Amino acid sequence: MVEVLTKRTDSPVCEDWPSLEGRQDPEVLISAGSGGEHGDKAIELARRFGVRLMPWQEEQVRLSLATDEDGRWVHQDVVLICPRQNGKSLILEVIILYRLFILHQQIIFTAQQWRTAKSIRNRLWKRIKSRKWAERRLVRNTASAGEAEMETSDGGKVQFTTRSNDAGRGFDQIDLLLLDEAYNLEAGELDSITPIQLAAPDPQTYYTSSAVNQSRHPKGVELSRVRDRALAGEAEGMLYSEFRAPDGADPADPETWKLANPSYGVVATEKKVQSLRSKLTDMGFAVEVLGWGEWFVTVGEQAQEFVFDPDRWQAATASVPITGNTCLGIAVAPEAAGVALVLAVRTGSGVHLSLGPVSEFDRSAVVAAVKTTVDAVDPLAVVVDPKGPSSTVLDPLVKTGVEPECLNWPKVVAATELLLTLIAEGSVTHDADPRWVEAVEVAEFRPGMEKGRAFKEVRPVVSVLVAAAFAVWGLTEFEIPEEPGDVKMVRRFVGHVESVPAAPVAAAAQSLAF
Repeated sequence: MVEVLTKRTDSPVCEDWPSLEGRQDPEVLISAGSGGEHGDKAIELARRFGVRLMPWQEEQVRLSLATDEDGRWVHQDVVLICPRQNGKSLILEVIILYRLFILHQQIIFTAQQWRTAKSIRNRLWKRIKSRKWAERRLVRNTASAGEAEMETSDGGKVQFTTRSNDAGRGFDQIDLLLLDEAYNLEAGELDSITPIQLAAPDPQTYYTSSAVNQSRHPKGVELSRVRDRALAGEAEGMLYSEFRAPDGADPADPETWKLANPSYGVVATEKKVQSLRSKLTDMGFAVEVLGWGEWFVTVGEQAQEFVFDPDRWQAATASVPITGNTCLGIAVAPEAAGVALVLAVRTGSGVHLSLGPVSEFDRSAVVAAVKTTVDAVDPLAVVVDPKGPSSTVLDPLVKTGVEPECLNWPKVVAATELLLTLIAEGSVTHDADPRWVEAVEVAEFRPGMEKGRAFKEVRPVVSVLVAAAFAVWGLTEFEIPEEPGDVKMVRRFVGHVESVPAAPVAAAAQSLAF
């Protein structure tokens, strides 16, 4: 049975933490039940490693490690939403230690940024080194830029990494997947991991995050979707805990701060929060300190499926010469109603998108335009979705010596999300072709995108955005550093390209940010 608890205002009473003032229960708790011995054992193991947990952290450990009468996890998914700097990571450290050394499981910890994954890895390594019995059981302990692994003599293994297609490499199964910084999570990023996780007999997935601020977290749609399912009672087997201030509370009242931050008095203090309040915007303070997220709406008639702000897109036009690596994206509209060729060019401040003049789908004209562009600027790749009418240009391109890079569905999703992220970051400029404006005004996402977002081509002109996503993806995927003097200056392409030697990128790049 699912338990939903809201607005719990108990004052903390804890002899071990005399200064603790934060509310220990989440504002919203959705649980499928509790029980089993793993939680208490994990807390005792943590104590032996020198870890002291606050009551709210202990409760999260117990709930997340609850088992049913058959010894299986009660919660297949665990979601913890809590304002920053309250100690979410310490809970994950306890879970990892227990499941690595006691349950001998296969674990992957992923974060959006390597510094986050590296930080928790280093803290765990410090704890393990402090206990000789634990250090002796490690048979492998590696760390490099972007990835680290630990393996025990009993077969336990944990990998710390950023989210990418390489996550999970070397694992036969994944018993526990930890998704930290889940406000920046793409469904497509999980496609390479999920099949390995399903091979485990009783897999479990954790989402940990602060609240989503959609103006700063363009990838927060996925976590918003998870939250909406939980609040709608449609997520059977999910533990959902959301720590935040009650709706309608006074954001300037220190009592409200205590209700939002369970570690208040130990980590956060009134002096620290006052300092943050003076530095953050009202929205930033509401999201980061009070836990009042600016969530995406993903269900119902109000579901947000917008793509771009047309005014912001229009302001991103640029017409100056650009230097840097290039990649060409090709997209053919459904039923061959149109075609778009987009050249993505690396600039000193991001990516510039140049739209080719070909818009009518004529196979020979498309192939000729692509061949001309390849000969002139030597792009890193020519990227295309091989399904539908696009498939008809593949063989003719190969016969001209052009080997297209064909995308599968997960890569189409990844390409879309990458373009959206770069636009939200202000890293994209584009030429003044009117088809851009026409496309962004009508663009929509495909419905039912549980596995990630992609453009719905409601009109043929939307293919320019699809081609742009492909070009940006290829530029990022295949880019290599260029040598000074080897750079090409792109003034126009697809039959109108001038390729001339240019100064090194560092000297020639100009600021093209929004």
